[in-house]
Amino acid sequence: MPASRLLYAAFVAFLLAMASCNEPTGIGRDLLGDGDLLTALTDTFTIHTYTIRSDSVYATNLLDNLIGSDDDLVFGRSTAGLYTQFILPTNNLDFTPDTGSTVYVFDSLVLSLSLTGFYGDESVPQNISIYRMTEEMETGTVYNADRDFTVDPVRVGQRLGFLPAVGDSVTVGGVLQPPQVRIPLDIAFGQQLFNLAGQPELSNDTSFQNWLPGLYIVPDTMSGFSRGFFRVNPRNVVSRLNLYYRAISPLNTDTSVVVFPIGTSSITVAHYTHQYTTGQAIPQACGGASSDSLMYLSGLAGHSMRIEIPNLEDLGTVAINRAILRFALTGGTAADSVFPAPSQCYVLATDSICGNEFIFISRSSETYWSVYDQFEPASHYGGAKESIVVGPGQRITGYELNLTRHVQRILNGEVDNKGFVLVPFPYFRNANRAIIGGINHPDERIRMSLEILYTEIE
Repeated sequence: MPASRLLYAAFVAFLLAMASCNEPTGIGRDLLGDGDLLTALTDTFTIHTYTIRSDSVYATNLLDNLIGSDDDLVFGRSTAGLYTQFILPTNNLDFTPDTGSTVYVFDSLVLSLSLTGFYGDESVPQNISIYRMTEEMETGTVYNADRDFTVDPVRVGQRLGFLPAVGDSVTVGGVLQPPQVRIPLDIAFGQQLFNLAGQPELSNDTSFQNWLPGLYIVPDTMSGFSRGFFRVNPRNVVSRLNLYYRAISPLNTDTSVVVFPIGTSSITVAHYTHQYTTGQAIPQACGGASSDSLMYLSGLAGHSMRIEIPNLEDLGTVAINRAILRFALTGGTAADSVFPAPSQCYVLATDSICGNEFIFISRSSETYWSVYDQFEPASHYGGAKESIVVGPGQRITGYELNLTRHVQRILNGEVDNKGFVLVPFPYFRNANRAIIGGINHPDERIRMSLEILYTEIE
């Protein structure tokens, strides 16, 4: 476009504070341009921010998984469990060959899970139960975190009151192994598996998974909620079923183990539950009428912040030079070292009922892009927790997200303005939470703001 058609004037576009659905208010932040750019204020726009339930998330074959529970005064009750298949170590598995003189005796069956991290209070014991799945998971099917598979109601394993030892090696059979959680399984269930040696059920993975579609690993809240979630890597070689048995011959007795890995070919599906009404952070329905002073974010598809800018198109025909969304932590739970705030947050575009909309998805790499600025380098989009400027010489811990490309597309009519949601990232497998200052927060430094620098076009 010829330079003569541009009016080189930069306008501050809006720090929206104390706005409501019916009463848009003025702007309180000036954005200075370079050189002799002219700045101005506008109070054209209205913004709404309120807490909603997160849309369900894709939960199949995540890079790692959280297992645990929490009963929090602010965020309510949450649980994270895991459905997982197992595979054979080899086809036509027979570990009890008939030698005529050897007797094979089952000893025990133990589930081990590679332990890689923890979120929450590590001093509060964990309670875990294991159930046998009766419904198969299908390859290539997209399963979300609210999917319930059918399980046998009779528990086949339990471990109560243990503390996951992140970073501590364990000794198994006299051998030092990496950090892991080990859960003993029911003797009768183990004996059933032991009796299949050399049988058709152990001829290949398909036959085996017909017999055992998988196990459901779930926090046992009947024994009490814990205060955190331990992180496991299902694909690690440590994550497996360990079947121990003895081979007794006239000369000696050998103790052996057969392993049934989760492996890279098994299907895993994370499962999350939330009881919002037990906490203070009770979500509104999509289209909520009021803007709150505090916003609540929580991972595992828990709480999201809804952001609506209904009059954005009133900017008219302009070139967006910069559109920065800023928001700050309020302290308290958000700053607690036990439950730290997310290291990064994302904004997701939504449909008209607050469901997430994506423009690019790569599930294998866990890439879910929803706004066009995510196609730019990570340094452009931002979203990392950092010290942000909230006034002359004043900084506070918060986040900045660059939405320049996406806002421009909305004004160009290329993208519908249906609003956004703010989520901790990656909220599909992290439990991090935060309390964010809404646009009605009494401290103006903490209020969410959207600053737009633009140039009018003739």
